[in-house]
Amino acid sequence: MQEIHTPDMSVSEQEKRHDASASERAFLGAVINGDTRANEHGLSRDAFTDPRLRNLFSLCVKLESQGKQPDLVTLYDVADHIDTMFLLEITQEAAPQASLASQHAENVRTAALRRKVVEIYAKGIQAAQDGSKPLEEGLSKSRAALDRISTQTASSDAMSGEDAIVELLTW
Repeated sequence: MQEIHTPDMSVSEQEKRHDASASERAFLGAVINGDTRANEHGLSRDAFTDPRLRNLFSLCVKLESQGKQPDLVTLYDVADHIDTMFLLEITQEAAPQASLASQHAENVRTAALRRKVVEIYAKGIQAAQDGSKPLEEGLSKSRAALDRISTQTASSDAMSGEDAIVELLTW
């Protein structure tokens, strides 16, 4: 099987990754500041690219499920492994952006969906290159995965998985 090589990230890809991380930080800062709740935006732990933010999000969701506000004091009391300066930084960064918490949550969700779509396409390409399995099997799995993802997008004009696979193969 031929190996898939991806080029180094372009400047725009690096900027997108930075933007995603900035939105992740701003969203969690808003959660800690009490401007929004971690579990009310449909995000999952996997939506966060930075492992520290991923763990912080999980902790915030856990505290909220216990009826506790994940503020600085509570986080410090229950998780002594979290860097206090890190928490202070993200809460200070988020303070002037409290009204944008929902937008930051949407940015995090959209970035996670984009990463998932790229993963599905990469798997589809690998399946297409694998001569030991029927092509239809790989296409079917990719199509089903893309169809599942398309239901999570905000747009009602989402392309079906089948159309996306055909478009990819004719590209």
